[in-house]
Amino acid sequence: MPYTLLNDGDDFEKPYWNKFLSTDFPSYEKYWVDKVVPLTNRPTNIHFKKSSDLLAQGYTAEDVCKAQLHYTILRHLVRAYDILEHLKTKQQVLPDTDYLSEGLFHICGAQDLAFEFLQRNKTQNTFDPWIPKRQGRGGTDGSKEAKDKWQRDNAYPLQDIRDYRNHFTHGRILPAVQGNNKVFIPKIGNENNYLDWRLITDGYSQQTLMSDFDALDKILQDAWIKTLTYLETEWIQL
Repeated sequence: MPYTLLNDGDDFEKPYWNKFLSTDFPSYEKYWVDKVVPLTNRPTNIHFKKSSDLLAQGYTAEDVCKAQLHYTILRHLVRAYDILEHLKTKQQVLPDTDYLSEGLFHICGAQDLAFEFLQRNKTQNTFDPWIPKRQGRGGTDGSKEAKDKWQRDNAYPLQDIRDYRNHFTHGRILPAVQGNNKVFIPKIGNENNYLDWRLITDGYSQQTLMSDFDALDKILQDAWIKTLTYLETEWIQL
C-alpha cells in the first residue's frame, strides 16, 4: 500500500492534510512520497536514516537538507493557517494586529524556505547544505545564496507580501479602524500611503475604507492564497 500523509505522516502532516494541504497544496504530498519517505525509516519510524545507509542507497546530504526544508515550510504554513482561522472566527480588537504580524512572519518564513528549496532542486548540490554564515570566518551561507538566487532569477516573487511584512516588523504602526467586530488596516500595497496617521485620525471616508483598507483576516487570507498558489504552481513541476 502506498504511503500517504493522512496515514503515514507525523502529528502535523496527518491533521493538516484535510485542513488545507489536500485542497491548497496537494503537491506537497507527492514530493513527500517520492523524495522524503525513502530517506526515512518507515514503516519502523518516521525519522531519517543514518548517513551511511543513505549514501549506500545513492542519497546525499543535499537530499536530507531538502527534505528538512520541505517539512519546515509545512510547519510555518500550519501556524499561519491556525492564526488565520483564529482571526476569521473571533471578534477582532486592536491588539489582534499582533496575530496578523505573526501570521505574516510565518507566511514569509515559508516563502524564504521555499525559494531556497526550489533553487536547490533546480541546481542540485550547488549550495552547501549545512554551513551557516559565520561572520569573519569565511563561511558561506548556502541557504541565503540559494534563496537570493531564486528571487533574483524569478523577478522577486511575492515581494508585495514581503514588503508589507517588513513594514510591520521595521516600520511604524499602521493606522487602524475598528467596526463590525473587525479591525481594518491598509491593504497589502497601501501601507506606505498611510504613514501619516492623521489621514485616518482626522477623518476618513467610507470609500477610502472600502478601497484602501481591509480586515485583518482578509489581509492574511490574501497573503495565504497568493503564497499557496505560488507554492503549488512550483511544486507540481518538481
